[in-house]
Amino acid sequence: MIKEYQVNLTEKQNNFIEWVVNGNHFPLYFFYSNDHDEHVNPNFGHVLRDRPENNTKMDEWGKPNSEHMEMFEGIFKDFCYQNDIKWNRILRSAVNFTTHQPRDGKYYIHRDHHFPHKNFLMYLNDFTGGETQFFDDDLRLIKTVYPEKFKAVVSESELHSGGYCGPHEIRVVFVVTFN
Repeated sequence: MIKEYQVNLTEKQNNFIEWVVNGNHFPLYFFYSNDHDEHVNPNFGHVLRDRPENNTKMDEWGKPNSEHMEMFEGIFKDFCYQNDIKWNRILRSAVNFTTHQPRDGKYYIHRDHHFPHKNFLMYLNDFTGGETQFFDDDLRLIKTVYPEKFKAVVSESELHSGGYCGPHEIRVVFVVTFN
């Protein structure tokens, strides 16, 4: 199941996103998404809720990691309520900032957890390129989601990859994994 939505933000949530995306008061940390290959998907991120201690258990909440967690997760919870999406616990949440990278075929195709879960991804800014791609277990492309500011996509545990934005742009997404 991969479904696209338009997110309806409150004025307070919209102002907060604009402050985060366009402001210079939001701390970012540099990392590579793939621990095994340092040249795949270099990006900046802000972990709002860290993965549970034991990443093999789906009955744990992730650990709070940011003063901004409640505001972002409030957006997620409002979205779920408005769209009748059921959730029990938030496993992880983060804001990811990626930049343009040469298209050399190295995209980080992955699952966020090694157990059944759902993903929420929301685009927080406008940019070119940077589509999110979903794959079956044989790495065949099954869906491409094209970014639009405040568009969200909810998926099951499908393999996925975030593309790179155009030169001199940033791709900013809010991500929540949940069950």
